[in-house]
Amino acid sequence: MAPDHERVRTLAQANRIPRTLATCALKFDALVRWLNWLTEQGVTALHEVTDQLCSAFVMERAQRRNKDGKVVGRQESVAAAAAQTIADVVRYNELFTTDRFAGGLRPFNGQLGSLVAGRKRPANGENSTPVVSPEVLQPLLAACLYLVQALGPHVVELVGQVSEARRERAALARPVYDSGRRRTTKTDGTPGAAQCPLDAPTRDALLASIEHRISEGRPPDRLPSHQIARRRNNGTFASTDPLLPVNFSAVARDAGIGSFPLPWVHFLREDLERAVAAVGVEAPFGRDAVRVPRADGQGTVPWTAPLGELDAGPLVARMRSACLLLTAAVSGMRASELAELLMGCRRPPQESYRDCDASGSAAN
Repeated sequence: MAPDHERVRTLAQANRIPRTLATCALKFDALVRWLNWLTEQGVTALHEVTDQLCSAFVMERAQRRNKDGKVVGRQESVAAAAAQTIADVVRYNELFTTDRFAGGLRPFNGQLGSLVAGRKRPANGENSTPVVSPEVLQPLLAACLYLVQALGPHVVELVGQVSEARRERAALARPVYDSGRRRTTKTDGTPGAAQCPLDAPTRDALLASIEHRISEGRPPDRLPSHQIARRRNNGTFASTDPLLPVNFSAVARDAGIGSFPLPWVHFLREDLERAVAAVGVEAPFGRDAVRVPRADGQGTVPWTAPLGELDAGPLVARMRSACLLLTAAVSGMRASELAELLMGCRRPPQESYRDCDASGSAAN
């Protein structure tokens, strides 16, 4: 760990790749497991560790046991991790001051943990995993490249819009009600008007918000599908009610109000229904989306249909997968190396001088 530490930089065999906290935690747990095992064997100092003890620990970790403790097979991946844990800590032996491994200790003759565990490498040095056929790989990479190049910038913009909407929503104050007013409910179990009074200034602000949407041709925001289903299932709105999918809180936010209690619908239903009839109901993000080239080259299309706030998460996940696939294909990075990538790790483009001669002039 800590590859940039001044004392680590001088170690010839130290790890040079920064690890995430999750990876560091896994390696720490593996190291603690080995040190506890040494204690169980009566070893109280690092200089007492021998090659035989290292091999014995790996052999024990390689055993797969059933619930009765009987050995039923081998687990090569666990054995490989155990061997690599020992090899990794020995590489930092020079940093230890109070106690350290014997100078001649070289666990497993320097072999990788995977080889110690019995995994075989092909004689020609190639990967044992079969190469993906061009018939599969090329369409996959083409689709990923299209997602990243054509849609990627718009997805980034969408994420910013969603974040900004959340900040604006959090900054709005919610209506304050008279705590001394008697709380009443209607026969259907919904809050009564006395619980959520609508004063004249608030009503005027909401009506202005509704009229503004109609004049702009901007539909009221649509609720996520699971909230629409909840309204329908609990009987708050009938399936045929035109206000069933309307997000009333968005109407309130337009008026600078932090929430829209359902009892207010009773006072504003006529105006809300008029807005729905005039401009419809639509998801709030991605309206009037920028047009992008189609993947098949046949003209252009909006980069997305209207989206709700909750749709942004899955869209970002798909874009992330496309980026990882392209990065792996171009760089050859392993999955574990991809998992270590951090935000902002991409270096800026640099000019290459590979085509220049010794004098610094461009080659003909």
